[in-house]
Amino acid sequence: SAVSLPPGQPTRVKFTIRVDSPGDHGGYIEIDHDSFEPDNKRYFSFLIPEKINVLAVSQSADRMDPVNLALGRREAGQVDFEGIDISELLRKDLRQYNVILLNDINSLDASRESAVRRFVESGLGLFVILGRNADSGFWTKFLPTITGGIEVGAMAGKQGEYLIWDNFDFEHP
Repeated sequence: SAVSLPPGQPTRVKFTIRVDSPGDHGGYIEIDHDSFEPDNKRYFSFLIPEKINVLAVSQSADRMDPVNLALGRREAGQVDFEGIDISELLRKDLRQYNVILLNDINSLDASRESAVRRFVESGLGLFVILGRNADSGFWTKFLPTITGGIEVGAMAGKQGEYLIWDNFDFEHP
């Protein structure tokens, strides 16, 4: 793609690419020649794993049903999913997973908080579903400390409130 950039101004440009195969991929972004050549090209790389290993953690097994319906199917494709109760989290070798999904967890005690923090700081993914049982006060304080500043927005509501989705993007992978 060719893009015209204004001189001396930070500019965001969105590129859309489709990668059809798992594995290591890379590329570069290059600007036209200017008076300082060494900074004209930037390389990047990313990995698309064969399977995305997801550890879904819920307060109890009966609260895992919605997650199981979404991820525990063959149609989920490249997702290997395991669902556990929060009580089992510290017994798992978290290095086996690419993503931890925390489903409607009230809050985390210090040891589980530390385990999740180490997981995220090692570069792996965290997906948090704040349901009706989640303590929004805890998550509002905890999430920005491990996500580089991502905050729980105003939509989190108050204790005991929850969101109901009425619109879905069926094309999203």
